[in-house]
Parts: sequence; C-alpha cells; structure tokens
Amino acid sequence: MSGHQHNNTASEGTASIDDLPQDCVHCIVIATRQDVPHVLFERRYGGGIGVEWWDVLHTLSAPLMKAAAEEEAYVGACGSTGEASDAHMVWMCSGGLVLYMAASGVYDEVALMEALTGLVAALKLIVKQKALTEPLLFANLGKVALLVDGMIHNGHIEDLNPESLFRSTKLKTHTPK
Repeated sequence: MSGHQHNNTASEGTASIDDLPQDCVHCIVIATRQDVPHVLFERRYGGGIGVEWWDVLHTLSAPLMKAAAEEEAYVGACGSTGEASDAHMVWMCSGGLVLYMAASGVYDEVALMEALTGLVAALKLIVKQKALTEPLLFANLGKVALLVDGMIHNGHIEDLNPESLFRSTKLKTHTPK
C-alpha cells in the first residue's frame, strides 16, 4: 500500500472534501490506465456530488501509476484536516483499467480495499476474461452499472460477494409454474 496527502479546498460554488458526510462511500470511478487516462464510468453518492473527484483521485494516483502492481490496492488520504474524518481513497489497477473508490467514516481503507477486490472479481465474471479492458467495459456497460448499483446503495456498501453481484446483473425473471 502507498499513500499521499491531497488538499482540496472549495472554490465558490463547489463542494469541499472537508464538508462531506461521514460513513458514506462518496464515489466509484473507473478509468483507463494510460499516460493520459479517460474516465469511463463514475458514480457519486451523497455529499460527494459537487466534488471534482477525478481531479483528486488522479492527482493522488498519477505518481505511482506506472509502477503499480496488478490488483494491488493503493491508499491515499483526501482532505486538509489530517483527521480520521477525512475521506479515504483506494485505487487498484486491473488490466487496462484503474478502479477508484473514495469514502469516509466507517468506510476506511480496509473496507474500500475489500470492496474494490470484490468489484474487480465481479467485473471479471461479467466480461468473462481475466483482464479488464476498455472495450470489454463498454460492451458490458449496462451490467457494470447494475453491478455497481447492487454493490452500493445510497452511498452504503450493501453486497461484496462477486457471485451474487454477478447473478444480479442477469436480469432473469422468475416465472411461476
């Protein structure tokens, strides 16, 4: 694991990381793993709506990206107070993608690492490949959205089991006999 500190102060009309609600996942971001990355998928929750998460997450992870090991979790702290209440950020590379999560309160680094590990495993079940890529993500974007929505509801982690998350994306209806 590795970490850096990032200060995010609010400018007029934008939210600040320091003002986020506690005990909440603030965002999930999936981006390409390139010198100039592109955000492919993003979900924001609760008070994290006005924060420019991509700027914060990318700034924290960029110095370590080239040397990042496959499916190893990296940790960063977001916020200016240095307190435990600051937002935590965890990111992980898998294939050609980088997955990020930011949260605070009870959703500490360990909880986020567990969530990202489950998310990567479930995504691999969806794409039926060992490596995640941009074309595979886009080909299955609807299922990715269902998966993330099944995993996190209103900023709270509901399910971390990759198999049950994968089953929830099947959208099969049960017909009574």
